[in-house]
Amino acid sequence: MLRPILASGVLAFGILFLSSTHANADPDPKIDIPPKPGPEYVLRCSTTEFTCNWFLIKDTNRAGDGEDQSKPGAKKVKQVCNFGGTPQACTNSELGNWSNSQQCYLQRETPQPPYSDPRWQGHTEGSIWACLREQGYDEGRHIVTRWVWLPGEPDTVVIDPETLAYRAIASMQLGKPQIRTAPGAGQIGLVNMPVWLWVDKSENTWGPIVRQASVPGLTVTATAQVKALNWSMGLPRVRLTPDL
Repeated sequence: MLRPILASGVLAFGILFLSSTHANADPDPKIDIPPKPGPEYVLRCSTTEFTCNWFLIKDTNRAGDGEDQSKPGAKKVKQVCNFGGTPQACTNSELGNWSNSQQCYLQRETPQPPYSDPRWQGHTEGSIWACLREQGYDEGRHIVTRWVWLPGEPDTVVIDPETLAYRAIASMQLGKPQIRTAPGAGQIGLVNMPVWLWVDKSENTWGPIVRQASVPGLTVTATAQVKALNWSMGLPRVRLTPDL
């Protein structure tokens, strides 16, 4: 007796987290767009950096101008960064966190310069920050730096570890496994003869795969690896083929 072979496999990935100028315009077809990490993400494309990234849509409980955040019903505002009115990435892995008031990415000078340094502008409190912004295009792209004195903490939007974790996952580009059988799907197998089942393993279909996402002062590491492989052989059935 002969039997047709039909098999399907389902892989379950396990994710382990270890821590801690966008525009709404349509992306340029030449820009590589990473996979969407989740339903609560929105695509933002930079008009100056020529990159696209998925960002978590998340409200923060932050009072508006003149509002007491401790009061019930305080206004909720989204983390929005802009450069001259154009949406801007709030974080940059190399440049730091964006300041709307300074219109640049800020990095605190470490160590701080002596008070005799002219950047202090005569102050003896507060701190000195590097104000960084990228300018130019292609080979002419460069970083412009100016120095600012701030009396307190800057008005930067700090990214949360969860968003970094999803960025790390998106960079994995996890894919479906390539299922193999012998005899192959649709071929005829003999009763009581073994059927071999396997998958072609690769880093992004089987793991372990490790990726990181970072902003200054914070790095999140995500590790993905297959936890289970479940095979479904379909309904049991046998087709009798009499000898000719």
